[in-house]
Amino acid sequence: MNGYWSRGEDAPVVIVLGQDPHLYAAACTPLQWGKSELEYAGALGGGPVKVIVDRGTGLPVPASAEIAIVGRVPPIAKESRAEGPFGECTGYYAGNGRECVVHVERILHRDEPILQGNPPMCGSARLHSLGAELTTSAAVWDSLEREVPNVKGVFSLYQPCQAGSSILVVSIKQSFAGHSLQAGMVALSAHAAILMNRAVIVVDDDVDPSDSDDVLFAVTSRCDPSRDVKIITGTPSYQLDLAHGPAKSESGDATSSSMIIDATRKPYSMLDAYPRVNAISPELEAAVRKKWSRFLSSDRRSPPAPNP
Repeated sequence: MNGYWSRGEDAPVVIVLGQDPHLYAAACTPLQWGKSELEYAGALGGGPVKVIVDRGTGLPVPASAEIAIVGRVPPIAKESRAEGPFGECTGYYAGNGRECVVHVERILHRDEPILQGNPPMCGSARLHSLGAELTTSAAVWDSLEREVPNVKGVFSLYQPCQAGSSILVVSIKQSFAGHSLQAGMVALSAHAAILMNRAVIVVDDDVDPSDSDDVLFAVTSRCDPSRDVKIITGTPSYQLDLAHGPAKSESGDATSSSMIIDATRKPYSMLDAYPRVNAISPELEAAVRKKWSRFLSSDRRSPPAPNP
């Protein structure tokens, strides 16, 4: 839009309602500058995205959309309106600022259109993001592997909004002193992770970054907060971040802070001397579960005797 506004022109826009989930995911993925979201959606769906080129604006309109609103957006300095407050992905009502106005030129729709319902409400935020934690995790992992060796896993453990990970976990196989802090700093600076991030947790390769219990085990048993928690200030955020209160949000200061939590075994020079975790092997666990699987049924009043 800024290109049009810098010339004093209204920017053409298409608002799509009830879109293909692949398009929804692509629109929410923090792709690199210049990358096509339509091409990314096509990659997710396994084929090109069918579009209709709007004659008035020249913009592509997804052919599978239930409703498409075509219009133009004047520069905010020229015309704007007060917005909200509306429910946001952070789980709060936010808004009340001056926002864009859309002058609707035409509406395209299917007969009896079906709208996709995923409201950004407190308690349902992860449902609202529709699996965006997977694309965020993949994007951060891709960035990490360019700089950090022996990355074994990346997962956005908590992500209420479509873009940016609130709690990101990175699993590494420690290879040198300072490896864990390097991984944490590179992960935090990744384009897909830094927006409104609260914590990057670095764990060893015996920890599943997608398992919150496994991650908390590492944090509580391998992290000394006074030594292993680093606070990074001035990180990018956005105005929906209400952690600092309404005054800062309304001032336009869209910065925040984050933690790098080193939950790996330490020191690196004594890894071999670190106590072993008293856990059974995956193979033994699978065998035990298979043998006693009958007891996992809902009716446990008269369980059959186990096989010898």
